[in-house]
Amino acid sequence: MIKRKLILYGAIFIGGLIIALSVVYYLSLVRYIETLEKEKIRLWSLAIQLGTSPEGATTLALEIVKSKHQIPAIVLDKDGNVITFRNVDSLILQDSLYLRELIEDFGKYSSPLTLNFGEGDKWLIYFGPTPILKQLKIFPYIQISLIAVFIMLVVLLVKYYNAAVEKSLWIDLARETAHQIGTPLTALFAWIDLLERKPPDPSVIIDQMRIDLQRLDVITRRFNRLGGSIVKRRTSLNKLLSDTIEYLQPRLNPEVDMVVSIPDEEILAFVDPVLVSWALENLIKNAVRAVGDTGIVKISLRKDARNAIIEIEDNGPGIPPLVRKTLFSPGISTTGGWGIGLAVVKRIIKDIHGGEVKLVRTGKSGTLFRIYLPLSEEGR
Repeated sequence: MIKRKLILYGAIFIGGLIIALSVVYYLSLVRYIETLEKEKIRLWSLAIQLGTSPEGATTLALEIVKSKHQIPAIVLDKDGNVITFRNVDSLILQDSLYLRELIEDFGKYSSPLTLNFGEGDKWLIYFGPTPILKQLKIFPYIQISLIAVFIMLVVLLVKYYNAAVEKSLWIDLARETAHQIGTPLTALFAWIDLLERKPPDPSVIIDQMRIDLQRLDVITRRFNRLGGSIVKRRTSLNKLLSDTIEYLQPRLNPEVDMVVSIPDEEILAFVDPVLVSWALENLIKNAVRAVGDTGIVKISLRKDARNAIIEIEDNGPGIPPLVRKTLFSPGISTTGGWGIGLAVVKRIIKDIHGGEVKLVRTGKSGTLFRIYLPLSEEGR
């Protein structure tokens, strides 16, 4: 869960940074264009004030070159001598070859402005693009590059997260398998130890060993079917739920009061009973662990027009808010387990049977889970 949050926050941070930089750059453009507009008005007012005399035109030309436009400009006389310049490195003027290349570049950018003063006397004003215009030209490429980098980072983060989840899932499944197998195996070793002591009536021990071996067989079939070997058939959910509770009761905290409500009317569904029983076990065991030493767990079965509905409710302290949205993800546990139980429930009910499992409510008064399983045609 922490890794998921770090990935999410990292993606949000990078995306926010790109947006922030774009907004800052956009606002700087707005301010610059605003300055240009004010400068145009000032120059227009100055042009009206100076009139069209040669002296006024000269003053206006020099004012334009010296304005705050940041436009690189060079003013030449009719003989090609530099009269004045603006926003151009002064060292360039000392290199005649480089100066000629710069003037040619300016001429390609825009035709020079000509100021005629009569009697063949004239000035030529060469100018090039402003730095802001250059930035505007490359900005789309920069932005596309940033977005591409962002997408690549998100893809890498998602791949990393998926790999981490897959790794975690395998680890959790391995732990769950070991946990499930461990209980009957421990019992079998204990029964063998008792047999070696030659008890007076070994048939009782053999019966118990047979039960543990049957349990190992159930565990094997569960994991095998979870991996894809699913066997669905028309199943009485009444009996399936009763058998599951009957198996669990002697193995759970006897101080917990289990209230079971199963209708007399048979409710049939087309399911894999081995897997559905596993899902029910996980939810019931979670509910019993949630109530602690004493409490109440209510289990009920009913149906509507389309679904069989199984509810498992406890009066425990509820599920912490931080894990409610990710409750069915691998590695999330509120009862001290491996965090695979509810992920298995979701896989069995939703992915395999097309049903739904919901956290209906949770809080200080307890937690309620509800399972929806589509009814078989015979059960309608």
